[in-house]
Amino acid sequence: MTNIPPAERIRILNIALEARRKYSDIARHCDMTGFCGPISARISNELEEAGIEHVLVTGYFILSKEKDYGHLWIEFPQYDNAVLDATATQFGNFPPIWFPADSRYYSDPRKRIRVGSRYVIAPRQERLPHPSLRKARPVRVRAHQKRRPHPGVRSHRRRR
Repeated sequence: MTNIPPAERIRILNIALEARRKYSDIARHCDMTGFCGPISARISNELEEAGIEHVLVTGYFILSKEKDYGHLWIEFPQYDNAVLDATATQFGNFPPIWFPADSRYYSDPRKRIRVGSRYVIAPRQERLPHPSLRKARPVRVRAHQKRRPHPGVRSHRRRR
């Protein structure tokens, strides 16, 4: 288990609890399914305001070898990438605020994408623009396709 100072752990848990409480009114009749993005983003904003280093991460929540689900959570690099998950309850009987969460349930670090925060720049952001976003070559149009047919002429070709 990660060695997190008790005062810092309580501070982080209070921020997460408050963010989850704000969304629990909205998601009163559901199990938080689909709220991992908004709740994690809100927690991330609050952590930034509190000056706590963290990274927003997207990857997979793994229940078994056959079942994995796209998910978003927060990691703390200064505490050996300890995971904070405020919506794990959508996957079963897990704590409402899971910190530090059991890393066995989260995808391999090589398959995670660090969305980033203002403290850490995600490595994938350095490689932009994506090849599909680069300027494409101009398309050449054949000369005969540029002309419009004259009105009343059945063919687009001119008669001599």
